[in-house]
Amino acid sequence: MKTYDVRVLLGALLLFCVIAGGFALWYHHHQMKKLAAEDEAFKHLQNKDAADSDAKLPSAEPNEEIAGDVPVSPYGFGPYPPLPEGWGPETWNNISANHELMARVEVKLISQGINVEGSAMEDGLVYPIIKGILYVKWRTSPGPNGVERYISDTLGHPDDGDRIASIKEERGMDFTEDDIPSDIKLVPFEEGGINAYEFLELPRR
Repeated sequence: MKTYDVRVLLGALLLFCVIAGGFALWYHHHQMKKLAAEDEAFKHLQNKDAADSDAKLPSAEPNEEIAGDVPVSPYGFGPYPPLPEGWGPETWNNISANHELMARVEVKLISQGINVEGSAMEDGLVYPIIKGILYVKWRTSPGPNGVERYISDTLGHPDDGDRIASIKEERGMDFTEDDIPSDIKLVPFEEGGINAYEFLELPRR
């Protein structure tokens, strides 16, 4: 082989190596840029997913509107008071305005340490049912000893009513006020009724 041909061949080989090496370098650089771009896109998607996920999670802060959502009377009496032990929230279900007033009076009396076992309403006043207290209406009539007073109507605890009824049956026509047991307090109707609006400090409807 001629020297000229060898030089041409070597030159061609060298040129090929340079071109091949440059191409390899360019390809490697191109791939690295592509991988970096893909990695950046992946990180972006991860951050976006995390942000979306956080947006869907409920806030750790309490919902003030829900936390402050206290059941309120439909009759304008305001929020319901805390109930005594043993009373369920159904206490306020489907009751009239008067029955709600009675229940509120009972709740307040119980909170004051008074053992109320029910109530009744008459002439707009609430009469709490308390064992040992008997609300009475008196009447007078002429008798052998002059004008006598007798009980025409009563309201009270069933146990007290049963005791008095038993005594009246035993005494018959001789039954008088003095026959009432000493542990039962007689309270005139006009003195025992509670004005619920004043007692509960409610604006009158």
